[in-house]
Amino acid sequence: FRHKYDITIPEDLVEEIGRTIGYASIQTIPLKMAVETPIRYPLRELERRIKQYFSLDANFNEVFNYSFSSKKDTEFESLNSDLALGIANDMPEEQSFMRTSLYPGLIRQAVSNQDRFPEVQIFEIGRAYFKLNKNELASEKRILGVAIISKSKHADLDGIEKEFLSARDT
Repeated sequence: FRHKYDITIPEDLVEEIGRTIGYASIQTIPLKMAVETPIRYPLRELERRIKQYFSLDANFNEVFNYSFSSKKDTEFESLNSDLALGIANDMPEEQSFMRTSLYPGLIRQAVSNQDRFPEVQIFEIGRAYFKLNKNELASEKRILGVAIISKSKHADLDGIEKEFLSARDT
């Protein structure tokens, strides 16, 4: 039974030999390879420092949203939604384009959490996709997006402006 179904790749044969003679009888030999220092990637280091600042120092929560979006979401910041990058495969309508902005996802996340917390402070470092004209390939850009929802204690415009300035200074 086993020879027909369990041994389909060379690694299966090695496993059977080990099982037959006993794994304990196989001598272990450490691998020898050069350990090289990884290449520094300044953009990744910057991204890590930004995440650390927002999450630890400024008390924000990091969120992750899909890179797929709807046609309506691609019109959020773009004046020309015809330049949005569509997905060729069959996808649900709400995920048939690549996002051009982080803000529709951030707003949805903030709104869905506003009844659970007195203040919602979220951020996302994500990618957005843009085409300059219909004949060019799209470009990918990393973007930092921030959303804050606060149940304002102030009913006047001056109080709201002070909250905004406080959040901006964070």
